[in-house]
Amino acid sequence: MEQQAVKRKDRSSAIAVKAFGGKVVDNSILSKEEFIEKVRQSNDACKNGDFQLAIELYSETLLVDPQNCILYSNRSAAYLKTTQYEKALDDAIKARLLNPKWPKDFSAHDPIVAHRRRHARD
Repeated sequence: MEQQAVKRKDRSSAIAVKAFGGKVVDNSILSKEEFIEKVRQSNDACKNGDFQLAIELYSETLLVDPQNCILYSNRSAAYLKTTQYEKALDDAIKARLLNPKWPKDFSAHDPIVAHRRRHARD
C-alpha cells in the first residue's frame, strides 16, 4: 500500500513538472519535488500580494527550467505589480518567444508602454 502511494506521488510529480513546462533541466539545483514546491510558493506569494518574494521564487525556478513560458509570464506579472516595467516587459517577451501561441496578450502591459513613452520624451 505504501509503495503504491510513493508511485502515485512520483507520477503526480511528473505530471506537475510537465504542466509547468516540460522537463526539469538541472536537477542539481532543485529536485522535481522542490521545483514543484517553489512554483506553488511563487503562486501563493502572488496570491498573497508578496510580489517581491514571488519574483525571487520564480527566478529560482527559472534557473531550473529556463524554457518555461509560464514562469516568465508569471514573473512578468509580479514585476508589473512592483512597477518594474522594463523587467516585466522583458519577461513577457521571453514568454511569447518561447511559446508564440501563449494565450496571454500584452494588454496587461499597457503601463509598461506608457512608462517607456514617458521616459522616451524626457
